[in-house]
Amino acid sequence: MTYDRIEQLGGGLRGWFEGLAAVCIRQACLNDEQWMYGSLNKKYVKMRKMNKKDQKRYEKQAEMLASIAHPIRVGIVDFLTEDEACVADIAEYVGSERSNVSRHLSVLLKSGALVCRKDGLQVFYSLSTPCTAKFLECANRVLQYKFKEEAKLYE
Repeated sequence: MTYDRIEQLGGGLRGWFEGLAAVCIRQACLNDEQWMYGSLNKKYVKMRKMNKKDQKRYEKQAEMLASIAHPIRVGIVDFLTEDEACVADIAEYVGSERSNVSRHLSVLLKSGALVCRKDGLQVFYSLSTPCTAKFLECANRVLQYKFKEEAKLYE
C-alpha cells in the first residue's frame, strides 16, 4: 500500500490500519466469509450466521425449556432433585391432583427432562440427568441478580 493510498483512507497510522482492515474484509468476502464492524469493540469481527444444524438444535432446546416453563413442572423438577418419587408423592408436594400431575409428568417425560421406572404397579420418576436441576439454580441466580438491580432503583 502506497503513502498516497494511506492518505486517501484518512491519513496517518490509524487510517492505514483501517484501510488494511478494509482490504482484509474485502478479501475475506471474496472467500465467502462475512465480516462486520462491531459497534461495541470497534473492530472488524467475523460474522456468524445461524445454520440449519444450529437452528434445529435451538428449536429442540427451546422445546425442552418450554416443557419446564410451568410453575407445577418447575416444582416437580425441584422436588425430583433430591430423589425419585411416585405420582402420589409429587402431587402432595406440588399441591395438585394426581391426574393433573400425571399430565405435567408426561410433558416432562416427552421432552426428555425426566425418566421413569416401573416397580410393580407404581411408577417412579426421576431427572434424566443431574444437570436438569442446574436450570433451576441458574434461574434462581438470574432472579437474585434481577431483584438486586431492581432494589437499587428504590434506594
